[in-house]
Amino acid sequence: MSSSTDTLIFSQLSRSYVSAVNSAEKDGKRNLMRLLPSLLKSSTRNCSIQQQFDEV
Repeated sequence: MSSSTDTLIFSQLSRSYVSAVNSAEKDGKRNLMRLLPSLLKSSTRNCSIQQQFDEV
């Protein structure tokens, strides 16, 4: 995947995540917000892995 594709996918997922948080009840919001750091780490790791492949 190209970095523009990665950016588009991340943007779409971000919008979906924000919508889910906004529509969730209090407990659901708390659980979704607990997942956020892991999701951000994963997306950062995937981007760096993709960049390594692009450089090869």
